Amino acid sequence: MHFRLSLTIALLLTVSLSAFPQQTRPIPETKRVLVFSEMGPTAPAPALVVQQLQSELAGSTNYQVELYVENLESILFPNPQDRLELRNWYLHRYGERTVDAIVAVGPDPIRFLSQAPDSFFPGTPVVICCTLQPQIAGVSLDNRFTGVWLDINPQNTVDAALRLIPGAKHLFVVAGTSAYDRGILELISPQLSKYAIKCDLSYLTDLSMAELLARLKGLPPNSIVLYTSFWQDATGRQFINASSALPMIAEASNAPVFGLADTYIGRGIVGGQVLSFAEQGKLIAPIVRQLLDKKRPSEIPVSVAANQFVFDWKQLHRWNLDERRLPLNSVVMFRELSIWEKYRGRLIVLGVLLVALLGLTIYLLLEIRNRTLLEQDRLELTGRLIGIQEEERRRLGREIHDDFGQRLAAIAYQLEEIEEGVGGKSKEVARKLRDLWNDVSEFGTDLHALSHRLHSSVLENLGLKPGLQSLCREFESQNGIKVQFSADRVPDDIRGETALCFFRIGQEALRNVKKHSGAGRAQVNLSLADTRLHLSIHDDGRGFAVTDSARHVGLGIRSMEERARLIGGQLKVRSTAGRGTTIELFAPLSQFSLPITGSESEAQHGEQHAER
Repeated sequence: MHFRLSLTIALLLTVSLSAFPQQTRPIPETKRVLVFSEMGPTAPAPALVVQQLQSELAGSTNYQVELYVENLESILFPNPQDRLELRNWYLHRYGERTVDAIVAVGPDPIRFLSQAPDSFFPGTPVVICCTLQPQIAGVSLDNRFTGVWLDINPQNTVDAALRLIPGAKHLFVVAGTSAYDRGILELISPQLSKYAIKCDLSYLTDLSMAELLARLKGLPPNSIVLYTSFWQDATGRQFINASSALPMIAEASNAPVFGLADTYIGRGIVGGQVLSFAEQGKLIAPIVRQLLDKKRPSEIPVSVAANQFVFDWKQLHRWNLDERRLPLNSVVMFRELSIWEKYRGRLIVLGVLLVALLGLTIYLLLEIRNRTLLEQDRLELTGRLIGIQEEERRRLGREIHDDFGQRLAAIAYQLEEIEEGVGGKSKEVARKLRDLWNDVSEFGTDLHALSHRLHSSVLENLGLKPGLQSLCREFESQNGIKVQFSADRVPDDIRGETALCFFRIGQEALRNVKKHSGAGRAQVNLSLADTRLHLSIHDDGRGFAVTDSARHVGLGIRSMEERARLIGGQLKVRSTAGRGTTIELFAPLSQFSLPITGSESEAQHGEQHAER
């Protein structure tokens, strides 16, 4: 039941859809445009026109455009009979084809189309371009024709050249010998005649290319050259006007060359008020579109294209011409951008980065300066504290040695006298006095050792080498640890702050040997290399791993590092677990201004000691 119902609904839907025809997108109509050019495909002017037409017509959505390009090659076929045969061939080729619009590029195609209105696409609209109206004087154009005329004014170009070169005295006009070249020359010659009053006017025509180039190489100073067109020389040799003849002429000329067409820019001319063939293509493309949209030619008036001053930046610089002398609203092409113009964005970013880096550098320098000042203040404070400590040690050491030591010696002397007086009266009393005398003597020895640790008189009186040697002997005798001392090329009379620093570091290192290493022997070496003192204290104790060095660095090591920095030295601690520890001190031998001793305080202390 359900299957039958589904099948019935499907059939009904099929019948309903088939009752309405499906809409398909219509195929666009084909429009044909035929371009008749006077010059061949290698000529820049017709190429620009065709390029603009293709660009404009390709965007049409209402119809599809087929573009045909044919060349009459008037320069290659100057013989009237040859040209007639070529035209007849075109009439035969396109006689039965439907063409919606024709573009006539140049005067000869306009003449051809005007002479065959009934046999060659009768009624087809024709768009004229790239032609001066005087070039087809005497030709009658019917209502099929519309388009854009060119307008030539060589006077404006010459005036601009004279403005750029105020001292110019010679004007040379260059032209070829083809019918097209002569036609252009005939049009502009009357306009140039007025310059014969201002300067020497000469025409370089009816010359072979070799003769022309030779003449151009030998032009007199203060000359300018006006290039018109050059499709053929006096020998009949043919050239492509803009792309082959002009570059040779501009290169050979020892004077600036000016021209009359935009196709000459970039090929050797300085510039001028030029005919714009690129603009011709832009102007006629909308006209062709209107004609394809069924607009009549008579409804589109023929216009005249405006010219513009255009100059080549490279040629201006080649001839050292002042760009400020150019006419107003001139266009300068091929300008080489400055570094700023090329890389403005990157330079701005780079500038911002440089400013940021400069700011960061200044900040870091200030931070380094502040840290340096803080470090100097810290070292100065550390030096003062160590100086105060050394002064106190010196005072205590001398007081223990001079005061307590003498008093203990006096007590021991009295005990000895009492022992002798008691003598045989009481052996028990004499024995106790002897024990008491021994205790006092031992205590005096300890006080003497403490006095030496606090202030070494050997160091002060004899210098660093004897002071360290004495320190090693006392340490060995008091602690039972064998200490081997050696000195290499070290003077005996090294005193002052450097000596005191080396002595204290050696003293602290030996104390660490006793306290931490568990070593049975140690080596102390003092040497002099150039002007650097080197102290090395090595033990064969338990040592420690380098990775655990931070845990083993206590106040003793810190104190040694501070002392080393105060004399411009460097302290190194090297240790390996189970292989002992080595402490090295490197420092210059010269004196440093440490506030730890002073002749004035020592002299004052000496006077106080003398009074006591």
